[in-house]
Amino acid sequence: MAHWIGKPRYDPKSTTLPLAVSQSSVKKYYDCPRCFWLFFLEGWDHVSTPGYPINIGIDGMAKAEFDTIRKLDLRHRLMADKNWRASNHADIDDWRNPFSGVRALFAKGNIELYGAVDDVWVQPNGKLVVVDFKATCSRSLKPTAEWLFETRPYITRQLAIYKAILKEMGEDVAQNAIIVYYNGESRRASFDGVMNFDSHVIKVNPASGDMTHPDRGTERANNAWVKKIVQEMWNCLNLPAPPAAASDCQFCDRLAVIPVKYP
Repeated sequence: MAHWIGKPRYDPKSTTLPLAVSQSSVKKYYDCPRCFWLFFLEGWDHVSTPGYPINIGIDGMAKAEFDTIRKLDLRHRLMADKNWRASNHADIDDWRNPFSGVRALFAKGNIELYGAVDDVWVQPNGKLVVVDFKATCSRSLKPTAEWLFETRPYITRQLAIYKAILKEMGEDVAQNAIIVYYNGESRRASFDGVMNFDSHVIKVNPASGDMTHPDRGTERANNAWVKKIVQEMWNCLNLPAPPAAASDCQFCDRLAVIPVKYP
């Protein structure tokens, strides 16, 4: 079901531009343009899922660990290249802050796309590497780029968005991004209040693998794709009525009975 979350986020007649749109809203549009339109124009959204406090805690500890080596200007053990470092960019704290994040204008300046990166590393050539921390407890995890494209394409899209924003900000961004996956061990004979985690580093170029949507076909998440989909989002927001639902949307069949003024 859906629930009311307050006033609409966009009114074509009165909203001051640019409209701030989070990277998570790109996923909402990609999954279903109708849900995206109703979210911004009517305030309707899907029911929130419970939070993931353990994942958030691991994310925080990972950031603290990399901050330590950042201050010491040392290579972290998970960095394959001995000359890589955690970036000491002057704005790194803002980039990782969810209330500021990385931001850039798209859709001819009408949308300000933003999001908070988990971390940024830097190569010897000065190029910035977008880094994302993930935590899970799964026996099926395969730490390869192919596995990400096949089972977690939303992660590669997220990385592509961060890369595109940083590039629009004028930063020199590497093609590859990094996923640091912390996978909890679940086969120990006893728990004893302790769970150990294996660390896996996945280097991936978001634009190198296919992502498939039943309505959009096969695409690749490069900078041009990010610009294209944000322009689509802007066009969608200015429609007089919600567009058709995605053919595989799990929410629209229930959502449609609530805002009765739309078919």
